[in-house]
Amino acid sequence: MESIFSIDIGKFTKEKFQRVVATSVHSPKLVCFYPIGDTDSRICQRLELIYEPIKEKHFADQWQLAQTECIGCNERGVDSFLASLDPRQWLDGLNTPAELFTCTLELVLCLAFLLSSILFFTKCVIPLCRCVHFVAKPSKKK
Repeated sequence: MESIFSIDIGKFTKEKFQRVVATSVHSPKLVCFYPIGDTDSRICQRLELIYEPIKEKHFADQWQLAQTECIGCNERGVDSFLASLDPRQWLDGLNTPAELFTCTLELVLCLAFLLSSILFFTKCVIPLCRCVHFVAKPSKKK
């Protein structure tokens, strides 16, 4: 069975060109180059396929599947919720000055967003709603 595939190389100018092709391609193939949309100006040549199997990637820290010794450590309950309400636990885990700075910056930005939202609603949205409500309200005629 012959396989036909098309690869757009774009502005690829390197001498060595590699692409993944179908696994059924194992013999010399007729390769044609032509600009997109201009098949009449194609240049064709029979090329030998150089087959190299894909190398497996090995990661340094792979996940290991095992049974934990601490059964129930990840469970959440009322006790863990009450422990998270303790203010002494909030900054637990900030070990470096960079982490402390990041946490402080995050809190300042959240506080600034909250205050600007309150200011926007009290000074813009609420007065605008009152004005629209006052204008849209029909006058009572006696």
